Amino acid sequence: MKKIITIVFLLLLAGVVQAQETKPAVAIHDLRITALRDAYLFSGTAGSAAGVNHAVLGQKNVDRLLPAALADAQGHDDLTAAIKAFYVAAKTYFDSALAPVPPPSYDVRFGSRPSPESVQLKATQAKLKADLDAKANAMQLEARLAGLEV
Repeated sequence: MKKIITIVFLLLLAGVVQAQETKPAVAIHDLRITALRDAYLFSGTAGSAAGVNHAVLGQKNVDRLLPAALADAQGHDDLTAAIKAFYVAAKTYFDSALAPVPPPSYDVRFGSRPSPESVQLKATQAKLKADLDAKANAMQLEARLAGLEV
């Protein structure tokens, strides 16, 4: 019975030590969550005035939160690189809201249909959104590898 209690105590102690080793990275978490939230808002309203507003808001939030997230990286080179890559992906995705797109073209045989440029922009935005999601996951992984809790 004493051995079981000792083992349980040692496991609890190991858990406490493990919990103390990871430090919260609040600014990195805020950057990631805020940018992804803004990206999802933009993806639902892309191509409209609300989409442009969401993209502008997303850019402002990313610019505002970046310095604190880099400070939270605490000199971990890979984490800093992941944060910078996430920033570039977010800025590129939100910039796509400002791409000029011609009005729909019309084909008498098929009725109205979107212009090829509009279709291409939607496909590009979907790729940029996937890239942003991948960079968010990479940033979260690098933070965990650096011993930060995100």
